[in-house]
Amino acid sequence: MSAATLSIGSTAVVCRSTVAELVRAEIRFTLRSPLLWLGAAVYGGTAVLPEFTGQTASDSSNDLYMTYQFTSGALALAAFLVAVWAAARERPATTTELFANTPARRWERTVGLLGAVVVPFAMALVIGCVQLVVIQARGGIAVGHEPWQVDLVPTPLELLGAPLAVACSFVAGVTVVRLVRSRAVSALLGVVGAAFLFLFFWLWYVVPFALFAVYRTALTSQELTGEPTDAELSRFAAASLPDEYTTTFSGIDRDLAFYGLHLLFVVGLTVTLAGIALLHSGSDRRSWRVLAAGLLVAGVAVVAQLLWVDGATDWMGIL
Repeated sequence: MSAATLSIGSTAVVCRSTVAELVRAEIRFTLRSPLLWLGAAVYGGTAVLPEFTGQTASDSSNDLYMTYQFTSGALALAAFLVAVWAAARERPATTTELFANTPARRWERTVGLLGAVVVPFAMALVIGCVQLVVIQARGGIAVGHEPWQVDLVPTPLELLGAPLAVACSFVAGVTVVRLVRSRAVSALLGVVGAAFLFLFFWLWYVVPFALFAVYRTALTSQELTGEPTDAELSRFAAASLPDEYTTTFSGIDRDLAFYGLHLLFVVGLTVTLAGIALLHSGSDRRSWRVLAAGLLVAGVAVVAQLLWVDGATDWMGIL
């Protein structure tokens, strides 16, 4: 057995240094992708526009805040397509692998691909930081209707929303290719998925969809029986008037604990997808550990969200 490999049971495992080199190689490949940089340019170029920093008028009480990270969908789609292309690349020539010192299995190659997720995640994080500085300089994003309107500045916790959604999209691209083995089908699924997650963003603010959201913000709302009272205003950051979609006054708040559980679910979902990709990349017991960890985190996050949200259990008829 080569000095650069280990043996766990009956399974030959490439050493960590080799896996780390695979990760670095995939990171370099991802960084060279024009499509990923195009997605980052679209996200970065639009993230600082007045339409996404709360400086334009809106009839809706909270659409400005709900969509300030909206254009991260461009980077999420690009990350998915880049992952699809990378995962569907042809393996090195057989003779090349035969003469390599430490031939890597398909499993290690998938680990390398998954490690490249740091590139789109970092891109989204940097763009989000710049956007946050611009929003703060402009005084925040308007939420609610006069006379109960306030300007809110996103918190550092909310800054993680877009990067985690982009990272999940990248990992999903690797997973889809490992399952369907077709670039065309995988790319089509990515386009449909990105449209469903970002273009129909309002779906992810109601139960039960909010419990399984990959992308949303921390705003929550609650219908009021009438015009907001002083006692009710003390419980909410802002309030809105009735409109064509809502026939009652609504109290609007920013529930960071609920949002934190949402982010935990996205982490769990991302790890679960990674586990599925690894399971379809070869026999290795560590794949099951990754999958189990992801399912556990995602499951706990969903249950905790359900128990945390006021009225969610009543809405679903559980209690």
